Amino acid sequence: MLEAISERDYEKERYSPYWAETWPSASAMFGFIMRSGFSDTCAAVELGCGLGVVSSALCARGLFTVAADIAYHACCFAAFNISRNSEPSRVVCADIHALPLRQKFDLVVASDILYEECLIDPLLDCIRNLLVPGGRAWIADPCRRFWKRFKERAAKKEFSLEILERTSGGGGGCTIEIVQLIDLSSRQF
Repeated sequence: MLEAISERDYEKERYSPYWAETWPSASAMFGFIMRSGFSDTCAAVELGCGLGVVSSALCARGLFTVAADIAYHACCFAAFNISRNSEPSRVVCADIHALPLRQKFDLVVASDILYEECLIDPLLDCIRNLLVPGGRAWIADPCRRFWKRFKERAAKKEFSLEILERTSGGGGGCTIEIVQLIDLSSRQF
């Protein structure tokens, strides 16, 4: 896959193609999705879809799914992988700061995308903008250094947070948590 990226495109994107690997958090999320139950009308969006592994699982479970990533090449490979493993893909190449989706979703998923502290608030804002009232977000992370701060910020921004799964993953034996966020600010009284 990396050979498909020209030197010019690599320089233009200015970051390593982290999307070109299936990270342990995505593998954990894949398994969690395959074990979970969903309604027939559930619509989902995956943020930072990378190769489309998690989006493929969502599609395989019958969910209307949109996959999104900031990297153009990731979107190309995700579209290919999703189409090969399920239904035609719906992939959007966009940043979480300005995701061009008008649709609201029952489920937002993301795996291993909190590489920098500056991503915490934009991710939480993006989740809030994408969820239907009563919707939920499932976020998987290998408990990196900003994970605790992410959970604290989620609580301050009126999200309920529940740890759905804690597991070991990857060759390094990291701990992966999958949490569920529900936006409490959209509650109807």
